[in-house]
Amino acid sequence: MMGLRKFFARHAPEYLQKAQSLRLLPNPYVNGRRITDPVGAYGCTVVGTYRPASVLSASSLRPSHTYGYENIFNNIGKHYDVPVAFGFYEVEDVKVWPRFGVHYSRFGNFLDVYCGLALSNPKYEIPRLSLPFIPATSMAQGVFLGPSWYHNFYHWMVDIVPRLQIVASELKKGMPLILPEILSETQNDVLRFALRKLDLDHIEVVRPSRAPLRFDRLVMPTAISAPLDVSPAQRSFLRSIIPEEPSKAGKRLYISRRDAAVRRIANEGDVEAVLAQYGFETVTLSGRSITEQANLFRHAEAIVGHHGAGLTNLAFCEPSTVAIEVFQCGHFTPSFARMAQIGELTYGFAVGEPVGDDTWLDPSQLKELIVKSGLDLK
Repeated sequence: MMGLRKFFARHAPEYLQKAQSLRLLPNPYVNGRRITDPVGAYGCTVVGTYRPASVLSASSLRPSHTYGYENIFNNIGKHYDVPVAFGFYEVEDVKVWPRFGVHYSRFGNFLDVYCGLALSNPKYEIPRLSLPFIPATSMAQGVFLGPSWYHNFYHWMVDIVPRLQIVASELKKGMPLILPEILSETQNDVLRFALRKLDLDHIEVVRPSRAPLRFDRLVMPTAISAPLDVSPAQRSFLRSIIPEEPSKAGKRLYISRRDAAVRRIANEGDVEAVLAQYGFETVTLSGRSITEQANLFRHAEAIVGHHGAGLTNLAFCEPSTVAIEVFQCGHFTPSFARMAQIGELTYGFAVGEPVGDDTWLDPSQLKELIVKSGLDLK
């Protein structure tokens, strides 16, 4: 059963995109609405525009053999060097399915409400297509904060919770906040800190059951930055809401994913042996509160970790912290490199070979990067 689930998780988005390209299914990205479009029979408010202060490029802290990743960095940096407008929609007669984070409106599909290309995944697109035909419980109004991918730690922290800043004025008017029914303890803690920061901890919060909802009027905030990019406003908001606690400074941390299902380091023992020579201690993040995670990174001298949601905590690192991200060859997103750039971290990357869902990494890559970074032996 698990093998079948993995197969569908890996290949179903590809099959869906083929069906969309062949027009066997409607393509949600054709004729979709964006906050910069001419206003139709719905309201939209542009709150601001974000454009990166500098283009993202490959760090000089990289191994001798990069598998071409320096070109990937440079090319995607040009792609993200464009302004992104953000704000919120006010839509009448709209359905939402909080369980899947999707919406349906006769006015169209509001693309920049979603996190990235979520609708390229049948897990979300099929429920969206089904929404017009499913009975829904009616509500007068609300502010929806739970687009697809809300379950992911990175997207919740960076993409979604900072949007509360955009709609704080609407929530203060008495509109209820509409959330998915089930959020993790960590997600609830982050939300609680954010609401307190914005003086919104008194508002009504609605967590509906699995059934869809229909609203006479619904407010939906958009993403603040381009998909998988990060803006200074997102990073600074996160830093402002999580309380700082006293801790021993100067730790060197290897963030292990041995507690994860994918993207583990296959030869982790070899990697840990090299890192131990430079005083790195191994930690896992599961079971730690968001405050604990943030303060681990906040007081660290150096961080090494495989690409994954846990590196979202790089937002809490102080300037000049050494941050080395391990990629599995063939997979890349710019999120943490941008976060490091904004925070003035000493960012580097290593690239390993795929071993199923995990990664084999030549430990000499890390040794080379650590030496280049100026970290001494301990």
